[in-house]
Amino acid sequence: TPLPWGLRLQAGKVTLPLGYFNTRRFYPFQRVELTAPLFQSVALGLPIADTGGVVSYHGESSELELDVRLFGVNGYGSVPASTASFRNPALAGGLEISNNLGAGNNNRDVAVGGQVALSQASSWEYGISYYRGAWDRSGERLFQLSGSHLHWTPGRFDVLLEYLRLSVDGDQGMHRAFGREDWALDGGFVTLSAPIGTPFGRPLKGYLRGEFYDGSARDGTGGHELLRSGAAGFAFKESDWITWKGEYLWLDYRVPSTSSTTLQLMGYVARLALVVTF
Repeated sequence: TPLPWGLRLQAGKVTLPLGYFNTRRFYPFQRVELTAPLFQSVALGLPIADTGGVVSYHGESSELELDVRLFGVNGYGSVPASTASFRNPALAGGLEISNNLGAGNNNRDVAVGGQVALSQASSWEYGISYYRGAWDRSGERLFQLSGSHLHWTPGRFDVLLEYLRLSVDGDQGMHRAFGREDWALDGGFVTLSAPIGTPFGRPLKGYLRGEFYDGSARDGTGGHELLRSGAAGFAFKESDWITWKGEYLWLDYRVPSTSSTTLQLMGYVARLALVVTF
């Protein structure tokens, strides 16, 4: 819905304007890579969408474009099985928070945030994002998510760099991992893609991705939740609606425990996929 002064309103189930990958590349056909960065796809979930509204503004000058997006949504709540836990330190889905976004509001608090991005045609874009909302039923325990992104297309290359920070108050779930209920996680990823040839007269692109995250108690005590990952692959566009994609991925993921043990997951995955766009 268009509003006065060039504003635009979206209401309902909306994609939160957080980062570049979340709003532009969460579908396989929107990107060169076969898979999304692991922490964003597994822990946060893609796309990050919730019930509420977004007000957007787009402005242009002779050289630059400005985008401002503000939102208010139901927000993240506790894990479905516990009202006192935001995350649980276990593999096989326990660390994800994508299921914490529900159809109803977790409390009277409305989560708010937004994104400001400055860009120059198809050359580059830089933006910062922020989310703030209480996740517990009492509305006293805060979850904040902030980040920044840089998308740059020098020549035939495509570079995307994203930084992300999570800060959580009063989480009894991760207390078992960090020994504290207040914790934070920092990290990010970088992707690089470029054309590498035209076999059979069709475009072939290659890509590389690196990812690193480090989480711990905010006072610096206890162990660290670590995620390191690297991926390399290709995308061969056979036709306008068929693309073959291949990828090799390496993963090292570690979750600490207050019992002086660490749960570690090592993975090596090779994939071949067919992406159909219609």
